[in-house]
Order: sequence, then C-alpha cells, then structure tokens
Amino acid sequence: MDYMRIYVNIIKNAQAKIRKKGKGEYFEKHHIIPKCQGGTNNPSNLVLLTAREHYICHKLLQMANPKDRNLAFAYQSMITRKTGERIAVSAKEYQYCREKIARINEEFFKHNPGNRKGHFKTQETIEKQKQSLKEYYENLSPEDKKLWADKFTGENNANFGVPRTDEVKDKISVATSSEIIYAGVKYSSVKVLAKKLGKHEQAIRSKIVREEEKGNPDYKYVEHRVVNRIPDNMKPVLFNGIKYKSLTEVGKKINRTQPRIKQIMEEEVAKGNPLFKYL
Repeated sequence: MDYMRIYVNIIKNAQAKIRKKGKGEYFEKHHIIPKCQGGTNNPSNLVLLTAREHYICHKLLQMANPKDRNLAFAYQSMITRKTGERIAVSAKEYQYCREKIARINEEFFKHNPGNRKGHFKTQETIEKQKQSLKEYYENLSPEDKKLWADKFTGENNANFGVPRTDEVKDKISVATSSEIIYAGVKYSSVKVLAKKLGKHEQAIRSKIVREEEKGNPDYKYVEHRVVNRIPDNMKPVLFNGIKYKSLTEVGKKINRTQPRIKQIMEEEVAKGNPLFKYL
C-alpha cells in the first residue's frame, strides 16, 4: 500500500478547504513535513486537520517510515496525553503502537549502547542537564520556587530517615560551616544567612554557585572549614610538651576547669607555640 500517497491526498484535501479555527469547529495544527525530518514552523508547512485526520496522518507517516524512531514517538503521542493518561483507542491499535516502539527501540539501542539505562553519562551531557535545570529554576516564580524546594524537604526527601555516611557528613560540614560572601556582604555561614533572609539553605547555595560560575565576585565561599565531629575536649593533645588523651585528662592532671584548659590551648596555638597542639 502506498501510505505516502494517502497521506498527501489527506493534506491536499484539507488545504483545499481553507480551514480556520473557531466558529464551533475543532482543528489541530499539523506539520506537513515533520519537524524531526527538517520541517519548519513556516505557514506553508502547516495545515489544519480534524482530530481524526491528524491521528491517521501520523499513523501513515510512521507506516511509511517504519524505522524512523522520532516518527514512531510522534505517533505514540497521538494516543497519550501530556499527563500520561491514555486516550481511548482499540486494544489492537494500542498493541500495534507499543510493539512498534519496542522494536524500534531495540534496534536503536543495538547501535547506540551508550544511551541505555545503567551506562554512564558523559560529562558534556551532565553539564547540559545541569544548565537546563538552572535555567528552568531561574524562570520560576517565587511561589513555584518555594513549592519546588518543599518537594524535597522533610518526608518528601528520598533520604529522609536514612543514616548519613561519614563522607556525606564531611561534605555537609564543609557546605554549612564555610564563610560566604552574598551580595557583597560577608556571613559566617549559609545557615546564618538563611535564618536572616528566611530562605532555604539550598536556594542560597545554588545562588552562590550560579554567580560564581558567572564570575561575580559578590558571591563566593571564602574558605572551607571542615567541622570535625570529634569534640575538642575528646581529642588527643600536646599540652606544655606533654601528650594527653584529651583536654579532660589535662584538667584532672593540673586541677583546672575544662573551659580554662581550652582557653589556654587556643591562646597558645594561636601564638604558634609548638608545645601546644591538637593531635
């Protein structure tokens, strides 16, 4: 069967009727030469079809080009709404569409193994996806940004209730304890600024990263101070040239309070005294 001849006849018939949207009539815009095959949005490449004609045309295009993956997906979209909901078609029609997609995908992945699930993405692909997400987020309204942030906090977060590894804790310590410059003003940490502005910490960190990439000197991390999870009073120390298991042990030995011992340590370490240091 000459599928393209039937396709051309439907298009010519629609063009001859000089259709217009409105006045109680329903039409759908169709690209005569599909965009995936180089078609444009030029009026000469557009035609108004009825819903039935539109569906038939996409099926004819797919049948005339059985190995074209893009046309197969375009045809599939005719029986699936943007929400993912199926439009009522016969079981036979749906089976034909799904089997066609499966066969085309199987052939496609034979020659494009890197596109398969489980394979590593290239750095270029990762950067493109990051840039796309940044642009999407920047164009959101303040209300939508808050909704977006709320989707990933609390119980909505996939890691909610999951114990963190030591490596993750170190990364969090770096991110939350670093001094920052935000809009030209220096703050002791992201957490302090978040409380002052009433914003999510992640939104502030994302803003700093974006501005740093643009080369804006008014937004940056000043330094990274990794917060050690072991309290100072529990760490081994060299106090006045003598090694102790902890500041607590030093206090007991010389009969001084722990805050006073810690103060002496900080003062001597700041002076650069080699007889005083944390081990």
